[in-house]
Amino acid sequence: MTSTPQKNKLHRLEPRVYQYTFGPNEPVLRIRSGDSVTASTVDAHGFDCTGNPLAEHQKQKSKVTTFQEANPLVGPIWIEEAQPGDLLKISI
Repeated sequence: MTSTPQKNKLHRLEPRVYQYTFGPNEPVLRIRSGDSVTASTVDAHGFDCTGNPLAEHQKQKSKVTTFQEANPLVGPIWIEEAQPGDLLKISI
């Protein structure tokens, strides 16, 4: 039995909540090695590309950090085949 090569997928990520810390947040997207992700984000002051502010429900509510207003992070994104120590290539 021969396996069919998997085609790389393009994922679109529209965050519902922005994180302000690296930590134990659950992945918002799971991808495979070779896939691409297009994501929207906001600037360091919490404004989108049209100048609209980030809604309160989109801001991270965390009891483990005092950093509630910093550069917003999109993710985390889980890469299915990645193992600790692997090198990941990310192009922005």
